[in-house]
Amino acid sequence: MILSGEKTEEYRTVSGYWFERLMAFIEVDGKKYFTGGFRQFDTITFSNGYALDRDQFVIQSKDIEFGKGFEKWGAEHGKKYFVLKLGRVWVSERS
Repeated sequence: MILSGEKTEEYRTVSGYWFERLMAFIEVDGKKYFTGGFRQFDTITFSNGYALDRDQFVIQSKDIEFGKGFEKWGAEHGKKYFVLKLGRVWVSERS
């Protein structure tokens, strides 16, 4: 659905794991401070599994926000997520 352009959002659970990866921090004297915003990414690489010869594609990252997702795209009803706003596919590779 993402590769066809039909699905324009991807969801990640609001957790410490994703907070560390998606939120912006600065480091001062060895201490990390939250800046109050999201990190900015030009692209996102999606992989199918963990094998070295897995299928992958790279897609434009438009924005990140907090919100509820669409159930038809895999979100749970009423649950809040990190919502990754997706743009155009840049590279699609099949191994």
